[in-house]
Amino acid sequence: MKITNHRTGKIEIFFLTGDLINHEFDEVKNFVERYIEDKDVDGIIFNCKQLDYIDSSGLGYIASVFKTITGTNKKFSLSSVSKANMELFSLTKLDK
Repeated sequence: MKITNHRTGKIEIFFLTGDLINHEFDEVKNFVERYIEDKDVDGIIFNCKQLDYIDSSGLGYIASVFKTITGTNKKFSLSSVSKANMELFSLTKLDK
């Protein structure tokens, strides 16, 4: 798992590359948390164009980020989700 980021205005965009799986998402979690708490950030986008695979822990992490961010009145969005990964989000109702 590799993660990079870019800020556009008050939106932080994270580019996820590789597999978001149990033993690899701690790095993502630690990297993203500081931006969730940043008062200069109004929204977070996970760009999933290069995200190959998500396991149940990765889905749980994304759900947790969504809940945390929306609890702080910030916006959260996923972009460029592959068809296979979108099916997972649909099955788990994370596409709403």
